[in-house]
Amino acid sequence: MSKSPDYYDTLGIKRDATQDEIKRAYRGLARVHHPDNNPDDKKATQKFQVINEAYGTLSDPEKRRKYDLTLPSEYRSTAGFGTASYSRSTSSFSSSGWSYPSKRDESFFSGAKFFSSGPTPNSSTSASASSTSTSSAYSLDETFKTRVNEVRNSMAKAMADVLHNANKFTSASKPQAPPDAHRKSVTANFTLEQLYRGDTVYVDLPHGITSKKMKVEIPRGAASGDLIEGAEYPYDFCIVQEIPHPRFKREGNDLVVTVDVTLLQALAGVTLNIQGLGSQPVTCLIQNQVISPGYTHRLFEEGMPIRGKAGKGDMLVKFNIVFPLSMHPQKKEQLKEGFSGARWPTESSTSNKPV
Repeated sequence: MSKSPDYYDTLGIKRDATQDEIKRAYRGLARVHHPDNNPDDKKATQKFQVINEAYGTLSDPEKRRKYDLTLPSEYRSTAGFGTASYSRSTSSFSSSGWSYPSKRDESFFSGAKFFSSGPTPNSSTSASASSTSTSSAYSLDETFKTRVNEVRNSMAKAMADVLHNANKFTSASKPQAPPDAHRKSVTANFTLEQLYRGDTVYVDLPHGITSKKMKVEIPRGAASGDLIEGAEYPYDFCIVQEIPHPRFKREGNDLVVTVDVTLLQALAGVTLNIQGLGSQPVTCLIQNQVISPGYTHRLFEEGMPIRGKAGKGDMLVKFNIVFPLSMHPQKKEQLKEGFSGARWPTESSTSNKPV
């Protein structure tokens, strides 16, 4: 049985890599090993499939968590919490730079003044030595407990910081709660184009409250559930509600679109100009890749702007292959001859992943 690939090694990243680092590594490798750039290299195609598989797992937090559980404990991703280790030989536990030796670890007593201000164990009288030993042991226990509490508090703060930062990236899928129960909000509908370019709009307030409208500055890349500050008493902010788009479907910061291609274009290659949400069309060029049912083509940096950051998500192009209604028998024979040297998938389970 072949050994499963290490997804972190496949992408050449550390096990605590961020989502941005994972995406950058994937894009670089995908360009190098893409079938369009290696039309006759089977190894490159296989490598490309493994790269896609690795990215599909590590770019999804839940899939990444489950994958990490399959790794040996010493190889698991720490997700930014720092590493922790236990050494049986020294009976010490270390976490985030702290070290806690046992009472039997002689090196721990090299700074005896830290634990006791009394005489050292080398005193001339046995009574003094006994007293110092007892005092040192007590001081050691107290110091150990103090350090454990310090690290416990430090880890709790680190966890709170991580959860706070994680909430910044979930606004597209999870509505944010109002920051103050006494502050009022109003829900407003926005088009995908408005959320793409950013806009200034005047939102109608509930009937009977006021005849005024609330001015709202939409940030680029805002998503459903996001809070946008406003100022029209008694409302302080509005909640974004995204209107479904007729052509694009939003997945986080990515845009998904389906286009029609003929069977000939699917087999021989095609250049498409897709009108995106911006003013300029997006060029989708497919030359050496056969478009099979389920195939998805990834256009980097052509998706939604990332709110509060530079850069964009990707555009994922799916295809609807249109077959001819009829063909002349002679053309069918020519088509058969043309397929005589074609390569076919060897496994029925081969899946098409975004490239």
